[in-house]
Amino acid sequence: MEVQWRKVLKDSISEAFSTMYFMVPEEMPDLLDERGDDFKGSWFQSNLSANRDSITIKIWAWGPAELARILSANILSCEPEEVEDSDMMDAYGEMLNIVVGSVLTAIDPKGEWQMGLPDSSHVPAEDLGPAFAQAQEHLFYDLEEYPFICGWRLHRK
Repeated sequence: MEVQWRKVLKDSISEAFSTMYFMVPEEMPDLLDERGDDFKGSWFQSNLSANRDSITIKIWAWGPAELARILSANILSCEPEEVEDSDMMDAYGEMLNIVVGSVLTAIDPKGEWQMGLPDSSHVPAEDLGPAFAQAQEHLFYDLEEYPFICGWRLHRK
């Protein structure tokens, strides 16, 4: 059975953000065209790989630092101004961990997939193009007025 990665990832993003972060992601396919001015400053990037047999999927999440601060505050139950930069990096990785965990739960009731650990970093706005190009496919969202992008690359050996 071929996995419908786009649908499963969309469902997992919606579920994770609404239950864990109390935010509603609105899909926005034309985000890059309509909100190009929002792509400035420091961004956060997190990626995580999962594999089974000869298949590996790598999933990325990108969002501006302001969004990472809000996500961090929501998961840490504090005010955004109380969040330390180091907490933001950890919380952003945990966000992707939650999303990918939900994806694997949906596609793998037998537990055959193995998930790695998230790797998070800062990405300056001028490096976003090459960062986005790492993924084969993308989902674009408006998340409480902030751009949020999720991408993935599937590799079969």
